[in-house]
Amino acid sequence: MGNWWHEQPLRLVQTNLQESDIRRNPREIVREVAAFDANAILFSVGGIVSFYPSKLPFQTPSPLLSSDIDFVGEARDEARKLGLRFIARLDLSKCHKHVFDHHPEWFFRRADGKPQVYNGLYSTCVNGGYYRAYSFEIINEIIERYDVDGLFFNMFGYQPRDYSGTDHGICQCVNCRSRFREMFGRELPTVENPNDPNYLDYLSFKEITSREAAQQVGDYIHTRKPGIAFSTYSIHGTDLVRSEANTAVDRPLPLWQYSASDNVKRAQHTYPHKRSLNTAVYFLDIPYRFAEVSADLTSLRLAQNVIHSAPLDLYVLGTLDQPNRSGLKSAQEIFSFQAKHEQEYQGLTSLAQVCLLYPHRSFPYGKSSETAYRGMFRLLTENHIPFDCVHEHRLTEEDANEFLAKYKLLILPGAALLSDRQSEVIDSFVATGGKVLATGETGFYTETGRPRPENSLKSLGASRVELTRSDMRSAYFRIHDQHDPGLNRHFPLDKARHFNETDLIFLDGNYLYLPVKEEAEKWLSLIPPTTYGPPEKVFSDAEETDWPGVIFYRYGRGTSAYLPWQVDALYYRFSSPGHTALLLAVLDSLTGGDRQLVSNAHPSVEIALLARKDGAYMLNLANASGHGGTAIFPPIPMRDLVVKIALPQPVTTACSLKQGRPVELWREQGYTCVRVGQLELFDSIILR
Repeated sequence: MGNWWHEQPLRLVQTNLQESDIRRNPREIVREVAAFDANAILFSVGGIVSFYPSKLPFQTPSPLLSSDIDFVGEARDEARKLGLRFIARLDLSKCHKHVFDHHPEWFFRRADGKPQVYNGLYSTCVNGGYYRAYSFEIINEIIERYDVDGLFFNMFGYQPRDYSGTDHGICQCVNCRSRFREMFGRELPTVENPNDPNYLDYLSFKEITSREAAQQVGDYIHTRKPGIAFSTYSIHGTDLVRSEANTAVDRPLPLWQYSASDNVKRAQHTYPHKRSLNTAVYFLDIPYRFAEVSADLTSLRLAQNVIHSAPLDLYVLGTLDQPNRSGLKSAQEIFSFQAKHEQEYQGLTSLAQVCLLYPHRSFPYGKSSETAYRGMFRLLTENHIPFDCVHEHRLTEEDANEFLAKYKLLILPGAALLSDRQSEVIDSFVATGGKVLATGETGFYTETGRPRPENSLKSLGASRVELTRSDMRSAYFRIHDQHDPGLNRHFPLDKARHFNETDLIFLDGNYLYLPVKEEAEKWLSLIPPTTYGPPEKVFSDAEETDWPGVIFYRYGRGTSAYLPWQVDALYYRFSSPGHTALLLAVLDSLTGGDRQLVSNAHPSVEIALLARKDGAYMLNLANASGHGGTAIFPPIPMRDLVVKIALPQPVTTACSLKQGRPVELWREQGYTCVRVGQLELFDSIILR
């Protein structure tokens, strides 16, 4: 790739400095990071507060800066001396009052015309001159003074919510109003309403203008000085895709125990030409920046980065001299482990044959939820089915057909909003032999949230909705055995094999009544909502129908399975064994029952299978058995784990990096079998 962030293994510590940290010796702050076995530091430099004596009129140097030393310069020089990459942190989201007084047109405006002010700081607008022009002067000054290795921009883009969570609504500044009018020929909406076509256009407006602003900053940085890495939470124009594995006090439960794996896998497989930089946030939440999360949660997040071959990244408020230090020792041990074995984790690629689509665009339009995606993520992880995750817009790119061709199965968890291009790519994938599993309202809306009269996917076994019913509380599906060869079915359902003693599967939420296409095959029969109280009357009015729970359809050389309800979201919420059995039965029917990987490991053990450039393979395991409700405890040691893998090429040796010794290896019925004697938090097995 030619740039340092691709060529060098990364272990980053973000020191999100307070102004009071200026009183410390900056070289000592950097030395603490180096002693942590990090090789990169993210260091606060400019934006809201300038940590150096800026000469620009609309930067605000801290009054604590000393004229005796250059705080940033000393830190940068120490980083160079110790071999650390130095990434400057900036924040363009807020400014002091004197900047607002000189340039009020740069700032966010509420519907009442007032600015958004928090603790005396004024929120800027991504469409204003501070972002679109003045930021280049700030960037230029920092590059000229300090020759940094990278620039990270915090809170880049639209920020309608302040730090207390107050939503100030849609920005009504002159720049937003004029740009929206120019793009759509109408006035900017003032209220968020997914049923308002004007608001649907506003969602597109936000996406376009945020992408435009990030691309402009990225282009300026790369033109001004090639070789500097640009990073923010956007992917446009950036080199490092930043994400956070974090917690929040008001976030709905349950705790998402796979947050690091999720972030890393989506970034790596959607943007292979960029570097994923997922940070483990050390503290609980913005209001509690000195209340650390459990040491075991921090360690689990870092371990998930390791098993998916992502850089290590730890984010603390202030410096590593924390008031609560319980999680730093175990985090440092993981940094040290990867420093020792860093070359083993370079140049790895996933061998997964399943691709899980992240339908992010459907979320703000209110047509799907992240619970459906997470339900599928959990199901695949817990059943040790290797899979990659990609953002839906990966399917709009020029090489989308080639990209999908490496997979056997594509899963669309409630991907309601699909463009014509995405739909054509998916249909082509199926027509050429691929398999698709779709749920919910997949394909029934355009990419801008407009309903379609017919599904955009020709490869599904139903195209038109007769009725969408949301009041399905107390509904069920009845399971029928369809394994009789005399039925001449392509997709027989062996009830005894897949469902054992289960006759009914519950349904809650939406159900789409759809006439199925000719040649389509159906599983399950719907029992609409029944009486559920009092007990004497329960199920007394149950009436079985022909409406299906699963629709199989052969399209070209491939096959689709469509579940017109959100079984994945229900699995995320309730972990019903009936839903587990159904989804695994559907997966087996689509793939012929052939598994790439089989293991006796507990469902809490996450497994990743990767290939190395030297022809070897890496089997990675992370032990999340310490997850219990809202807590992450130390993982329960797992013993005598057997993993059977269908590898592209035979291997003759297996060695554990954590144990530092060979592990048992043998062949059995076409599988390469590995025995892991003991698994603590994580391990990596090199297969040669």
